[in-house]
Amino acid sequence: MFYELIRPYERRVFVIVFSILRNEQDAEDAAQDAFLKAFKYLAQFRSESRFSTWLIQVAINEARLRQRKSHLEIMRPTVDQENEDGTYTPRDFTDWREISVGSAGAEGNPRETSRGARLACTEISGGVRPAGRGTHEY
Repeated sequence: MFYELIRPYERRVFVIVFSILRNEQDAEDAAQDAFLKAFKYLAQFRSESRFSTWLIQVAINEARLRQRKSHLEIMRPTVDQENEDGTYTPRDFTDWREISVGSAGAEGNPRETSRGARLACTEISGGVRPAGRGTHEY
């Protein structure tokens, strides 16, 4: 009986969930979980809105929940390094102080590297200078 109720919305739920997750397998799983949650919480459905509106909102919430969970996995640090003071530094970040002077640009001069970086930024931005800066050479 519940299947007869949700059958007209199967395709629409899948398309909406797929548009959020951008992965067919994840969208199928999320749509299935959305239908299961709709069945579980059917008693909480209020007749103030249409059933299709409520069902689609359940599906959207399920897709967003999955998206957040997968994003957390991406954002989780791989390996952290504990510092002497008990703080952690992600392994992927290199301390700029550890870069040797020999790799610092023209003839190992850090000022030349800084000037080169400013010139590159100026070329990218089309000569637009940041507000509040003096008349430095760019």
